[in-house]
Formats: sequence, structure tokens, C-alpha cells
Amino acid sequence: IFKDSSAMVDPSFQWSPFQDYADQILMEELSTAAAGQGSLVEAIDRVQEQIVAFASEQGFTVST
Repeated sequence: IFKDSSAMVDPSFQWSPFQDYADQILMEELSTAAAGQGSLVEAIDRVQEQIVAFASEQGFTVST
């Protein structure tokens, strides 16, 4: 299954240069939502806001 699936991956795909930060923020916000402190949609919105702000502060051009 992995070999077949690997053929569908875009060869130009690259992880974000700050993927560790994005993963950390995602886990924090999902944990908050799971604890009943807001909805999943609200958590995802907060993740996007924080990642966009972080990327912009690092000098990346961000479009949403």
C-alpha cells in the first residue's frame, strides 16, 4: 500500500521550514478543544492565525 501511495505524492512537496512549531501549535490547540475549551473549528482557526503570524514575523510572504 505504501509503494502504491508513494506514486501519488507530488515530487515538489516540501515540509515547512518551521514544521516543528506548526506541529506544536496544532497539538496545543487540539488539546484545548478536546478539553472542552472551544470547538475544533475555533482551534483550527487559532492554529492558522498563529502560524501566519509566526511565518510573517520570520519574513515569509503568507497568503491565505
